[in-house]
Amino acid sequence: FKAGLSFFFPELWGMPNKLYQGHGPANFNERTAYIGALPLLLALAGLGRRRAREQWFFVALAVILLATIFHTPVWASLIRKLPDSDVPAINRMLIVVSLCGAVLSAYGLDRWLGAGRSGRRQMLRIMGAVAAIPLLIWLGRYAGSLSHLPAALLQPTVHYSETSRPVVETAAAWRWFLLCTVGVGVLALVKRRRVAVGLVIALTAADLVTLDRGYHGSIPQAWATPPTPPAVTYLQAHQGSSRVLGHLVAFPADLAERYGLRDPRQGVVVPDTLRHRLLWTALDGLGGDQEVYNAGSPRAQNLADLFAVRYLLLPPGDRTPSWAQTVLRTSG
Repeated sequence: FKAGLSFFFPELWGMPNKLYQGHGPANFNERTAYIGALPLLLALAGLGRRRAREQWFFVALAVILLATIFHTPVWASLIRKLPDSDVPAINRMLIVVSLCGAVLSAYGLDRWLGAGRSGRRQMLRIMGAVAAIPLLIWLGRYAGSLSHLPAALLQPTVHYSETSRPVVETAAAWRWFLLCTVGVGVLALVKRRRVAVGLVIALTAADLVTLDRGYHGSIPQAWATPPTPPAVTYLQAHQGSSRVLGHLVAFPADLAERYGLRDPRQGVVVPDTLRHRLLWTALDGLGGDQEVYNAGSPRAQNLADLFAVRYLLLPPGDRTPSWAQTVLRTSG
């Protein structure tokens, strides 16, 4: 339900780079499918009786994915119980739902451009209803936050310095209302098609840029591509047909691919093989997306032997396990 609300109020719980409320969807990236207020209205209003054949594909794909993500009885259970596999991050399908929404919004705009006066009025009525429904839901759950409306009116997007949860909740609803009102107003009042399309694009850009601005910070390129550590350089020359492992955080899963090395872990992969995960955890390997290896566990040597590990990387200062014959220490 919370992920569903994020289609309309992505900042209802704040943003991870601003004030972020822990009661919102966990992992904001993978559980928020916001494509913009006006694009969403166009996508739904464009679902008339006469749809293009290609449009049906994106409608069906979005429906199937949403039925899977939101734990629809029977269907979602079947997907989650595929034989010999596990789908741990099924909510990432929201990314594809966002793609479907963006494509359908383009079809909706195209339909609006080609519609007559009565067709446009009908689409505007649908858009108005779609804009009002989430606001009514918001009122039913967050009506107590309306007392903070004066402060929220100054925030078309959540401020970095905001610390009040009710203000954030009210600002999220105010943002949706403002964007929908301006968007529908543009389509209703602007007669020249090219001007209207330009304003639709500008409003959508302002919507998405102001929402995401500052979310992903930038760093110097030297930080992103540091010099290869001597231990890794040694492994690149001497790995042979064996594999390498890093103790705890010394060499996280999936990092080996960057340096052309082989790591026995599956890392962040969807779906992951259930047989591999069960074997890994049975030998004291830690599960989860990163599949952490702990060289100090009782079965650490058995795990390394079974997965053909020849080299073990330790962080600086860690003691070499008594069973390890070849240990390389990372630098920095």
